[in-house]
Amino acid sequence: MEESKISDSNLETELTLVMVVVIVVSAACLVIIFPLYAYVQSTVQGTISLFATFQASKIESLLSKIVLGRDYMKLVFPHSIGISKSNRDGNQVIDSRKNTKNISYTTLPKVSIQLVCYLVLVYAITIVYPILNK
Repeated sequence: MEESKISDSNLETELTLVMVVVIVVSAACLVIIFPLYAYVQSTVQGTISLFATFQASKIESLLSKIVLGRDYMKLVFPHSIGISKSNRDGNQVIDSRKNTKNISYTTLPKVSIQLVCYLVLVYAITIVYPILNK
């Protein structure tokens, strides 16, 4: 009888220790996810801003090469279906690019509210489960 009480006490202590470890590890995972997500978002934002900063002269040069290639394709293959008929004047595209002086882009949020809600829900379920099974 005495031995049974001692083993029950040891088992209770071990279960409490395991429960504390699960809660601490879960909290550590949550704490790690937020800075990691913010770092990934800032890296993606840097990449987007890098690609959004092409010089207007470079864009005009590329557009003029595209227009020349399109015009050549029209001469070589006049009955081709693959050539778009929607924008017949290539200079119109280049002129519209000249009017664009500032290229703006939206910034990505560093922390997603949806991610925060999801992680808090998962953490709450993770904490409640061992307590209910104790």
